[in-house]
Amino acid sequence: MSLNSSSRRELPSFAQIRQLHQLHGTPQRVRRHERAVALTALRLGRALVRNGRAVDLSLLVTAALTHDLRRTDGMGHDQTGARALREAGFPAPAKLVARHFELGRSPSVEAKLLYLADKMTSDHSLCTIDERERAMLAKIPPAAAQACRARLDAARAVADEFLRLTGKDAGEAAGRPSKRVRSKPSVGRS
Repeated sequence: MSLNSSSRRELPSFAQIRQLHQLHGTPQRVRRHERAVALTALRLGRALVRNGRAVDLSLLVTAALTHDLRRTDGMGHDQTGARALREAGFPAPAKLVARHFELGRSPSVEAKLLYLADKMTSDHSLCTIDERERAMLAKIPPAAAQACRARLDAARAVADEFLRLTGKDAGEAAGRPSKRVRSKPSVGRS
């Protein structure tokens, strides 16, 4: 099976995703994280679909399963991963992968869901955004803290939008019934 033999919709099969992981040396722990993000994203996407929103679940899951394809590249892995997907003939998930680290302007619903699901997943476990923030801030240099907080505030904004659209907390929709994914109050946040 060739990596370039994409479907009509330009999404890789699961076998092609495995080949991409092997080709790019994606560690097993990263693949577990991608699977956990994919499950979270799928649950969030289904909740939106149940509330009448259009979500391309196949695209969302494919992008989630490949979003950290080049994570071993460190900073910029979103762009190197997106480039690898485009070069393999999969531009649709590449667009989402390119935005999973910095959401940017006018993101699609699928890009927002991938972004949120990634920020709600620490390693391969579901967590709140506040838990993720504490863990991330403990690992990064102080100079990077402001950018980290800005990314997590963007995730909080997506979680707030999800709540408005579904009436459900994103953590609850993703399978965590007892903790709100967005525990900081929205007062004073734009």
